[in-house]
Amino acid sequence: MQTGRTAVRHLIGIVFFVELSFLTFPAAAQQLEITFLANEGFHLTAGNSSLLIDSLFGDGITGYTSVPRPVRDDLEAARPPFDSVDLILTSHFHRDHFNARVVADFLSTSPATWFVSTHQAVAAVRATPSAPSDLAPRTRGFWPNEGKEKQLRVGDVSLRIFHLDHGPGTENLGLLIEVCGLTVLHIGDTESGASGLIRAGLEGIKPDVALLPSWYLRSDELAEAVRTVIQPKSIIAMHMPSVDAPPNYFFGGTRNLQGLTRAIHDHFPNALVPEATGDSTSISCR
Repeated sequence: MQTGRTAVRHLIGIVFFVELSFLTFPAAAQQLEITFLANEGFHLTAGNSSLLIDSLFGDGITGYTSVPRPVRDDLEAARPPFDSVDLILTSHFHRDHFNARVVADFLSTSPATWFVSTHQAVAAVRATPSAPSDLAPRTRGFWPNEGKEKQLRVGDVSLRIFHLDHGPGTENLGLLIEVCGLTVLHIGDTESGASGLIRAGLEGIKPDVALLPSWYLRSDELAEAVRTVIQPKSIIAMHMPSVDAPPNYFFGGTRNLQGLTRAIHDHFPNALVPEATGDSTSISCR
C-alpha cells in the first residue's frame, strides 16, 4: 500500500518523464568536409555522399606530394574512410593525378563507385587488364568544346564539367561539384588567364570553395583572374611542391615552400594551404 508521500513521488516522476518526452533538441548541422590527400587530391564527404578528386595516382612524380602509406594502402583498397565512395573524379591523365591501374583496382573492389574524367583517362582505365567487366555503365568520359559545359548527376552530387586548357595533347577538365547545397570548384592543371577562364564559362561562377593550383595564388596576373572571374568565397591551395622539391619547382623567386606559402598569403590572406595528408576543413551545408 502506497503512502501519500510515496504516491506524490511516483506522480512527480511520471510528470517529469512525460515532460522530458516532449523535449526536442536541434539536430547537428550537416557538414561538407574537405580533406587533403596529396598534390591536387581531395576527399569530399557530406552526409551519405563521398567522392575523391585526383587522388588515385599511385607514386606520382618527384617534386610533388603523394599519399603516404598506410593512408595510401587504405585508399587504394577502398577501406575506411574510403569504403563508401560514390564517385571518383579525375581532372586529367597525368601521373601526379591519375593511375589507370589504381583506379581500375578501386572500381573492382567498390562495385557501386562511378568514375568520371576525360576521354583519355576513361579509355586508359577501360584498357587496364584488372578493370571490372561491368565498368562501362559506371564510367563517363568528357571533353566538352570550349565554352560548352556538360552536366551530370551521380546520386546526390551534381557536376558541371568545363574545358580548360593544359597544353597540346592533354584534356583537362574543370569540375564544379555541387553537394549538400554547396559548390566546390577544381580546375586541374590549367594555367588559363582571365580571358581563357571566361571562354571556358567560369565568369562569375562564385564557388563556395575553389581548389586552385598554387600558381594561381602567387602570380599577380592569375590572382587577379581568380578575384575578377572565378570570384570564390574561400580558397584552398593545391599542387604545392613537396618540402624536398628542388628550387626550380618554386615560382617567382619564392625559393622554398615557406616562401611560396608567404606569397600565397600576400595575395589571399585567408587561403588555406594544406601542409599534410589529412588536413581538413568543414563547412555547414545549406
